[in-house]
Amino acid sequence: MTLLLVPDALVRRSITVEECNEAVESGFRLAARGDVGDAYGGLSYNGDTSSIKLYASHVPRAGVGAKILGLYADNPAKGKPYIRAVVTLLDPDTGELEALVDATYLTALRTGAATALAARELGRRDSRVLGILGTGLHARTHLLCHLAAHAFRRVVIWGRHPRRVEEYLTEMRSTVDVSVESMPAADAVCAEADVIACTTSARTPLFRAEAVRAGTHIGVAAPMGSRYSEIPLELLGRSRLFVDTRKKFREHWEPGDHPAVQAELGEVLVGSAEGRIKAEDVTIFKPEGMAFEDVVSARIVVDRVRREGSGQAVNW
Repeated sequence: MTLLLVPDALVRRSITVEECNEAVESGFRLAARGDVGDAYGGLSYNGDTSSIKLYASHVPRAGVGAKILGLYADNPAKGKPYIRAVVTLLDPDTGELEALVDATYLTALRTGAATALAARELGRRDSRVLGILGTGLHARTHLLCHLAAHAFRRVVIWGRHPRRVEEYLTEMRSTVDVSVESMPAADAVCAEADVIACTTSARTPLFRAEAVRAGTHIGVAAPMGSRYSEIPLELLGRSRLFVDTRKKFREHWEPGDHPAVQAELGEVLVGSAEGRIKAEDVTIFKPEGMAFEDVVSARIVVDRVRREGSGQAVNW
């Protein structure tokens, strides 16, 4: 048997933002119809500063696979990525390993795709200004995925570290065709943006609840629960909350403490649940991460790498 190894640099060249957006949307629709198998687990250690999450999924036509995702809160201070991840694709009939794919970038891309899909469905149709909170890898993929999903005319960003903000601005201004500018505070982003993508690993709020304007849509990448959130929890009381999976979302909350969830994103996509009702609604999407997103995006990468004869094939 031949096992294909796909490193990060090759992953980045082997899938486009548009392809990932489309694949993730297809996965959500299949999952909402009950056609996808999805499972997960995990553990925390080092005083909860480190954790390992395990994802597995079977998706029609994309195959079967699993991801190991590591989250390391102390890594950014060491100049290392907060997230480490790898996806394995297996032969769905025999279980033989087909490919081993570095999924650090892929995780950020598919998360950006899911969040952009939610913004497209739940944000106002006349949204023109995109706000990005954060300057890391997720801030980059979220910006690209949102621009591919909706015709924003302007992007405003905020980050804690001035040097990283300047690096982000330099890179993204050379990458996208819309204006990208920085704001002095997260509240200032809220004052300008119609859609806000929170892309940090923060466990305390980045902005004040009263800074959010009526009609805003917010995507929240970082963990959210009874004791931690990168958005103010009081905002949930005057918002319509949507998730990718109720089950995983509720695990972060104390018994009886979790806020009301309007619907899962897949239910909105297939028309079995209502999304935004009024223009002045504040809508929030909290993705927990679904294994099918990893399988469908990794399948695109592996199929392209095989066609092009790149990657490293080893006997297994």
